[in-house]
Amino acid sequence: MLPYNIFIKDRLLEIRSVVADDASQWLSYLHQVGDETNFLAFTSAQVTMSVDEARQYLDHMSKRSDNLWLLAADTNRIVATLNCQRGPWPFARRHVEFGISVLAEFWGHGLARNMIATMLEWATQNRITKINLKVRTDNTRAIQLYKSMGFTIEGRPKSEFFRPGVYYPAYHMGLKL
Repeated sequence: MLPYNIFIKDRLLEIRSVVADDASQWLSYLHQVGDETNFLAFTSAQVTMSVDEARQYLDHMSKRSDNLWLLAADTNRIVATLNCQRGPWPFARRHVEFGISVLAEFWGHGLARNMIATMLEWATQNRITKINLKVRTDNTRAIQLYKSMGFTIEGRPKSEFFRPGVYYPAYHMGLKL
């Protein structure tokens, strides 16, 4: 399953699990993606980890067997990430929540769909029966993608996402496997 390569925009991208040595590139990615879109829950100014802190965090997360953390990278940088985690309690082991982000230049080329498909394969292999996500109600492209992959809207909190100064409504979406 992992790692594997795909071509997007005439570039070879490797899809693989995150490792501690990705810390510096991951922070650069967060700074870029945090400012390219306001659909995420953070801006670049809110990314305050040092490289050492990021390395420790990625090292800890990469050793957990109850999650999947993917990245897509070309030879120079990370261009997308997907993080999928199980709940910590025994009664929550059969469902996961995930989030995905992609650099703007790679939107609309199938990268997110490919990474989500990889996550669905992982979920099936790990006996996950339900996948959840949260998405801003005005992120129509993402909502369309999720619906096309079988996710349905299950709820709509009014103030789910906060970007400096503004709360945004979201959809809670889910997919039963």
